[in-house]
Amino acid sequence: MNKERRRSPRIGITVRIELAYGEKALINGVCLNIGEGGILCETRKYVEPYTRVNLVIALPEGDRLNEISCEGIVIRAEKKGMKNRAAIEFTRIEDLGRKSIRRYISDTVEQ
Repeated sequence: MNKERRRSPRIGITVRIELAYGEKALINGVCLNIGEGGILCETRKYVEPYTRVNLVIALPEGDRLNEISCEGIVIRAEKKGMKNRAAIEFTRIEDLGRKSIRRYISDTVEQ
């Protein structure tokens, strides 16, 4: 039995992200789902578990994109053919960013 360990719900979404780690590694990717505690993303480059990353997530808000900057750690990574997935847990996110994510989830669930 696979027990759910998330403290908050996640919702499917397809938005652009930028992920940076190490000296100069900058990767563009796509966020597949998001919650207050983290994201699942897909990139062309594999990122090892336990890698600390800086993220910019372009979250839709009305008729514009709200860029949320945060830090996280890769807690799970897998290769899927030419694409790679990484589950990232937020380790630092400003309250405004967390509130934007919470509002996005709430608004999407209500629709």
